[in-house]
Amino acid sequence: MGDIHVGDKVVVRLKEYFSGEGSVRPLVQGVVMFVNTTANFAVIDVGNYRVSYWLNEIAAYNENEFEYTYRNRVKRTSVSTAPEDEEIQPEA
Repeated sequence: MGDIHVGDKVVVRLKEYFSGEGSVRPLVQGVVMFVNTTANFAVIDVGNYRVSYWLNEIAAYNENEFEYTYRNRVKRTSVSTAPEDEEIQPEA
């Protein structure tokens, strides 16, 4: 990911004890609140929680793509750029 700084938007996998989903840990967007490169960890603000993560668990946030999990699989999908006023017809 490169250098990480306070205030960066990042993507992390939610910790099990916050997700409530057991082995399914969804990817969420967060903001870096504190970085300690000597100890190799950062504190990420995820919603109402501040959670520590190892630096190798943190990915850069890319606003052109989003990630989601389905049954422990990670899928990367481009965000649709179709105009809102254009009606999309279902395929026959």
